[in-house]
Formats: sequence, structure tokens, C-alpha cells
Amino acid sequence: MNKKWIAAVLGAASLVGLWGCSKKPDTIVYVQNVGEIIGVGSIGMRDRFAGVVVSEKETQIQRNADQKVKELYVSVGDSVNQGDVLFEYDSESIDVQLSKKQLELDRLKNNSTTLASEIKKLQKEEKDAPESEKIKYTIEISDREAAKKENDYNMKVQEKEISQLKSTLSNIRVIAPVSGRIASVNESGTDMNGQPKPYITIQKSGAYRIKGTINEMNLGEIVEGTPIKAISRTDSEQTWTGTVTEVDLKGVAEGSQGDGMNGGMMDMGFGGGHDEMTSSSSYPFYVNLTDPTGLMLGQHVYLEIAVEESPTGEGIWLPEYYLCEEEAEDGTISNYVWAADEEKLLEKRYVTLGGYEETAMVHEIVEGLTIEDYIAFPDETCKVGAGTTLDQSEATQITEGTDGTDMIDDMEEMPDNLDDEQAVPEESQDPQQMLPTQADDEETTNTETEKPSTNSTSNSNIGTSSDGNLSTYSASGGSQTSSSGNLGG
Repeated sequence: MNKKWIAAVLGAASLVGLWGCSKKPDTIVYVQNVGEIIGVGSIGMRDRFAGVVVSEKETQIQRNADQKVKELYVSVGDSVNQGDVLFEYDSESIDVQLSKKQLELDRLKNNSTTLASEIKKLQKEEKDAPESEKIKYTIEISDREAAKKENDYNMKVQEKEISQLKSTLSNIRVIAPVSGRIASVNESGTDMNGQPKPYITIQKSGAYRIKGTINEMNLGEIVEGTPIKAISRTDSEQTWTGTVTEVDLKGVAEGSQGDGMNGGMMDMGFGGGHDEMTSSSSYPFYVNLTDPTGLMLGQHVYLEIAVEESPTGEGIWLPEYYLCEEEAEDGTISNYVWAADEEKLLEKRYVTLGGYEETAMVHEIVEGLTIEDYIAFPDETCKVGAGTTLDQSEATQITEGTDGTDMIDDMEEMPDNLDDEQAVPEESQDPQQMLPTQADDEETTNTETEKPSTNSTSNSNIGTSSDGNLSTYSASGGSQTSSSGNLGG
């Protein structure tokens, strides 16, 4: 065999070997959790939201802004019965006002009596007075009558104000008009957006519904009509079903920024600073229940989106586009998926199939895969030993080359000049270790064991075939031969 062929093969094999020994995989493939793909979490649970049982009807108690509250008898979460005292106004100022009004009324009454007596006396004197003086009595009588009318009007005003003050005193204690649970107490009289808000809100006992919160980042998950399953926090076997009837986009949940919720889902307790510019708001949504039996007002529950069960019950039903086929020499067909192994490298994971649901186009995985595993969508980047990632932005991307073929972006580039990358010091150069170069760039080297070639040129090129094998091509005169060997494995 021509020694240059040998040198070419050995040099290329050495180069491929160096690439193969790299600790960093050439390709990074995006993988997803099997549980998430089929609709359940990696630990067998769907995303959960926090919820609390509230009344379908609420009663709002307003406070008189002109009066001071002396004492508040209830707090959020308390249960109240109809007729229970909620709060009491400060009556001291009312008592003072009532006393003043009463004194003024008594004065007006006395004045009215005096004016009436004077009018009666003037009328009697007018009858006995001579004609020349009667005009004087007529004027005085008219003045007294006008003063009495004004006095009587003021008496009525005072009587009305006194009646109102007495009514206030009789209602100095504000009572609950319905039985239920205290949902909120607002001392300021406004909400977080400055809008008027009732002093006390009572959730009426009886018809229940569940109030949950959804973060603005996850609003698309909950819409009107979404089926919901509520789960007891103390007994996971106790559940209720219902439907989302309202997503209140106008009512930002108080404390939603940094309120212990993560994307609308249950926060697992990771703390952090609060930044109003990077925080997000949460919005309330309401679930009407099919049957609220067993629920209590104010009870806290977990909420899950009620996903339809798999076509034939429990188990792993994987979409068919994740499955690949492999034919053995004897003609048998094996099925596999591209899965991440224990070292987070991609492998062919052979699986055993069960049933098939044609409408949903899903295969039952009987053996070989669990919901804790991570798999990749089969494409050109999938190969044994490839690295894996859960961040899609880190994965190697498939792009289209200038010749219309697919190319992989993140693979290490082959050196432009093999001689520069694999240069060997001149004092230790060996013809069998040197890579071949183009004949028009160098003259053939004569040695004692090789005679110079005459009337011919020799070209040797290295390339990679479509099956991943290294091929060498040598042209001598007008003939051409090729030799292929699988060096990369």
C-alpha cells in the first residue's frame, strides 16, 4: 500500500480520535420530562394553585365617614350570626350634639309661646283702640306673626336633626344583617388602587364557591369554562369538581406582588427580595362547584386543572412522534426513544409497546420508560453520547446550509488547515506520521526505500462519507480508487 495512504489514514484517525476524546459533547439536545409531555408532573402531580372556599354571595357593610368607630368586635375569618354586633360608633360626640340641639329646640318652643301670647294681646288691644291707632297694631301683629312662622320652621328643623341623632344613638352598634364569615375589614375605606371599598364584607353562609389566584405570567392556563378539581389539604382522597366561571382581570389580588405565589402556582418557600419593577400581579378567579358537600367556609384547598384521563386508563401513553423504529438483521422491529441516561447523555432507550389509540395517536409504553425520565424529540441532532439540557436555548440548533442541506450550529468546527493544527516539529518528522498535502503545493520526497515517480502526479484527499465513515481518495494518472474505514465508531 502506498505509504502516503497510510500516513493519510493514520493522521486522520489521530485527528478524529482527538475530537472523540473531548469531554464536552459536540451536540447538546433539548429533553423534556415524560410526565410533563403526557400531562402530569415529574412526581405524578399536575400544577396546583392555592384556593379558599368563599360564599357565592357577599354582604357589604358601609361605615359613616362622619362618625368615629369606638370599637371593632370582629376580625377577618370570624364566623358571625345574624344580629351579632360588628362594631360600635363613638357616642360621646353624638351625645353632645344631641344636648345642644335639644336646648335650641326648647328655646324655640318658648319663643314660639311668647310670640303667640304677644299676637293675642295685640289683637285684643286693637279692638279697643281708636281708628287712628289701629294701623299701628296691624303692623305690629304682622311682624309678630312673621317672626313666629320663622321660629316654628326652625323648631321643625331642630326636631328633625334631633330625631336623626337619636336614631344614630339607637344604631350606635352596627349588627350583622346575615350569618356568614368575615371576609375583609378595611380601615382605610379604599382598596390598594384607591377605589372605595366597604368597611366590612361578610361571606354569606350557604352557597359556596372557591376563589383562587392566577399570576399574570400564567393567565392563559385558566379561562372561563376550564374544568377544575379541588383537593382537600388534609385528605388527598377528598375531592370536588367544578368549572371556572370568572377570571377577574380588574381585581388585582392584594399582596400579589411577592405574596408567596410563584406564577400563580404554589410557592415552595423560596424567598427573595421584592422589586415592584420585576414582580408580577395575581388576579382572582372563581370556581363554581358541582357539589360543595363537605366543604366549610374559609377552608383552604388545592386546585388542579382537571385533565381528561388517558384513553384506556392509567399508564404512560406517549405521542407516536417520539418513537423510533430499528430493524435487526433477522427482520424484527424494535422501538426506542432518545432518552437521557444517568450521566445526562443521550442514549437509545428501547421500550415495549402496548395498546395504541388512533384518535389521540398515542402508544402505551408497557416497559422501558417512566414519568421521571427525560426524552428528546427525534431529529438530526440526536445521537448516542450527545449532551442534554432542559433549556431549549442551550440546545444545538439545526440550520439550513447554503447548498440546501441541514447543518448543526454548535458542533466544533474542523480546522481550516490540518497541517497547522497537527504540525510536527521538523526534527521529528516521519513520512508515515505526516498528513498528505496537495501535489501542486509540495514536491514528492525521495527516500532510499522509495523511487521517485515520473510522468505522473499523485493527489490524496480526505473526506467524510454520509454514513459518518472516514474515506480517502487517491488519484494516479487517469485512475481513481477509494478506501473506507469506520474510525469514529
